[in-house]
Amino acid sequence: MFAGVDLTTVEVEGDALTVIRKLQKEEIERSEMALESCVFKHVPRQANSAAHVLATEGLKREEAPYLIGDVPLYAKRTVEDDERWLALSTKADGR
Repeated sequence: MFAGVDLTTVEVEGDALTVIRKLQKEEIERSEMALESCVFKHVPRQANSAAHVLATEGLKREEAPYLIGDVPLYAKRTVEDDERWLALSTKADGR
């Protein structure tokens, strides 16, 4: 349980590839966290500007440090820009 919220799946994205790789290799004790799935994904810094907006605006607004279900309205545009960047870079890479 996280702050009284019943989560079974958690996805963590970050632009620090070394940290993400380390977390992916670590054995996570899911039973202690009551999780069915915990995924760590690397996201290029160019596609992670939403994290900055969410962090800075969240601090200013004194909002909870986690998202459940949807992104706040003030960050939607940035998330859409990040998704477009990822789609274009994936297409360019031939994936």
